[in-house]
Amino acid sequence: MQAHRKPLVLVALAALLGAVFAYVSTADFALHLDRQVHPLHCSLVPGAEAVEEDAAAGCRAAMVSPYSSFFRRTMWGGIPVSLLALGTFAFLLAFSATLIIAPPRETRRPAGFLALASLVPLVTSIVYLVLALGSVGQLCKVCVGIYISSALLAGGVVWLLVRMKKGGSEGGFTPPERPIGPGVTAGGPAGGAQPHPRSKGRPLGPELRAAGWWVAWAVELALVVAVPVLVYRSSLPDYGRAIASCGGLTRTEDPRGILVPLGTAHPRRDATFVIDPLCPACRDFHRRLEDMGDLEKLDARMLLFPLDSSCNWMLDRPLHPGACVMSRAVLCAGDAARDVLEWGFENQEELTALARRDEAALVREVTQEFPRVEGCIGERRTERRLETGLQWAVDNHLPVLTPQLYIEGRRLCDEDTDLGLEYAMKRMLAASGPRR
Repeated sequence: MQAHRKPLVLVALAALLGAVFAYVSTADFALHLDRQVHPLHCSLVPGAEAVEEDAAAGCRAAMVSPYSSFFRRTMWGGIPVSLLALGTFAFLLAFSATLIIAPPRETRRPAGFLALASLVPLVTSIVYLVLALGSVGQLCKVCVGIYISSALLAGGVVWLLVRMKKGGSEGGFTPPERPIGPGVTAGGPAGGAQPHPRSKGRPLGPELRAAGWWVAWAVELALVVAVPVLVYRSSLPDYGRAIASCGGLTRTEDPRGILVPLGTAHPRRDATFVIDPLCPACRDFHRRLEDMGDLEKLDARMLLFPLDSSCNWMLDRPLHPGACVMSRAVLCAGDAARDVLEWGFENQEELTALARRDEAALVREVTQEFPRVEGCIGERRTERRLETGLQWAVDNHLPVLTPQLYIEGRRLCDEDTDLGLEYAMKRMLAASGPRR
């Protein structure tokens, strides 16, 4: 095994690097278990200072995505996948370090198991890279660090196997026994004939011991991964009572018809969205509910609440220029309101930039895409309907922010709209009682 020290050192260093990145990711995840927002260590330099939210957009998108943790419906935040990665890298570090410090006489079995175990982080990294590029749409720098570590680790294992193949029996590599006749094999120091292990009357001790080592290593790997998960699970806070403890609507009736039906496939619970068509957080919230499958379960109505001072007297400057135009377009769209809203979400950056340059150009863009709203956007009755909706928000003492979601009049807490969304939605939908 001395001849294979260099590739094993590379494997150990790659496992150490992967463990550091996995620890940083897990620590950032665990910080958010207090239901607050914290800066993230979104850097390819392990241990770098936490960065602001804008600079950590990729890491935050990855963290709140459904792929960052398991069992999110049954526990707040779920079990982070980075915790499993931490256990796996820790095992691979210990295993490779053991082979360096105390090299065994026979290296085929430990090297084979090391190769098999190294596939776990490599395959997982490939899967998560595809998900990041295809579904999340952004790359997390800490995750990229884990991907690089997995690739280096796999490269070290390949280097080890190549050197073992070239080295033949050197360094503890023992070639397999070759049968030369019924019940006889070639082997031994003098190459003399020996009874074949499978000959009648001879126990299969060596083969059973080989299988036993593989089973023992697999159990060790499972324990190194499972024990931290169990400790993490036992330390999770219970937020069951905190769900939907953030107040609700003073009045849910809508005599003036200011709330716009969203149009969902399988409505089961009455819900009210407070939404701005050009609000990035509203877009992300809408998409997450769609991906979870919960949006279609809501008999949802929308209160258009543009954070744009051109029509919202509660603001002294426009936070989302063009939101008033888009809100009036949704009000004018009738049965196509959801189409207009989601088109606004899909083209949010372009529409906002267009509104900053020329609001009239935004009106032309919207009416070209949805001819049915032409003329209605600028009508006084549409403006009054939007103003009445804003007054309805004041009467209900709603905060000046978007998005907001009320299920059967009870508000989904802002603290539960990131890592705890799946957990909170499951309980709010179950606790809402029969549909009105």
